[in-house]
Amino acid sequence: MLTGRYLPAHGVRALRGSALPEDVPSVAEELAKGGYTTWCSVTGPLLDSIGLFRGFEEADYRDIPRRSVHSPWGDEAVAKVGELAAGEKPFFALVHVWDVHTPRSYPRSLDSRKHGRNAYERALAGVDPWIGRVREAAGDAVVILTGDHGENLFLEPPGLRWQGLARRITRRLPIQKWSLSMLERGVRSESKTMLKLAPRYFWNHNQTLLESLVRIPLAFVGPGVATGTRREPVSHVDLAPTLLDLAGLPEPLLGWQGTSLAGSVTSGEEPPPHAIAMEVGITPGVPTVPQHAIREGRWKLNHLTLRRAGRGCPLRPRGRPRREAQPRT
Repeated sequence: MLTGRYLPAHGVRALRGSALPEDVPSVAEELAKGGYTTWCSVTGPLLDSIGLFRGFEEADYRDIPRRSVHSPWGDEAVAKVGELAAGEKPFFALVHVWDVHTPRSYPRSLDSRKHGRNAYERALAGVDPWIGRVREAAGDAVVILTGDHGENLFLEPPGLRWQGLARRITRRLPIQKWSLSMLERGVRSESKTMLKLAPRYFWNHNQTLLESLVRIPLAFVGPGVATGTRREPVSHVDLAPTLLDLAGLPEPLLGWQGTSLAGSVTSGEEPPPHAIAMEVGITPGVPTVPQHAIREGRWKLNHLTLRRAGRGCPLRPRGRPRREAQPRT
């Protein structure tokens, strides 16, 4: 999102044990050079050690007590955005919301069917009014809403009580070994049934490149933004050049792999068609099956890479190689 580059180009494939190289510019640095005030507020694994805070004049890392929008931080963040909007300089703010991440977080007053069918939808219902407050506080700034991944909701708990029970159960069962076996069989099968049936509590949300996990929201609102829906697929790698374009700053020419969406955002037309690359399971020490994908228009090619156990993948293929393990559409 901040570099306009894919993982192989900037080298940060994990949120621990790697850092952004000094010669890779971030959009926050470029906007700061262009006279923008820059501020970010993040939590979870988004640490300064990976280079995320580079270019931000002020960076706020929130530990668990200040993680939720329903904590005192929620009001603080709205007030901070209002302060930035009232300033003399244009501003770039990055606000990282955690409530919809596992374990879901929302007030118990929302733990009923009228606020959603499950804990995921109720967490969204809790965040939604707060996002409206941030949008109002931002004044005439362009606000962008996006997410970092989708979710497998097949066995999503119906509420907070069931969420806590499921977490206690999974800690006492050999979940990882079973789920990795299911993952291997699923990605090698011509049928996607096994992948679709995999419970989120067993797989979390980063083990496949299925649409339910890689298709995410991306919404723009603000002055000059044309309303309507665009259907052409785009990528997070397009965000950095889009931000610089909307800010009227020159886009760096070397190394930026994204395509600016500014023309589409302001005109309402479809963005220029371009291929989108994806990968998962490449991080050393993370137990999953390495996969790559290329998406262009309505077509997506998924490619599975099986490695021998002990060489980056904990799974050992059984029997003879199967055709479905080869690249397919």
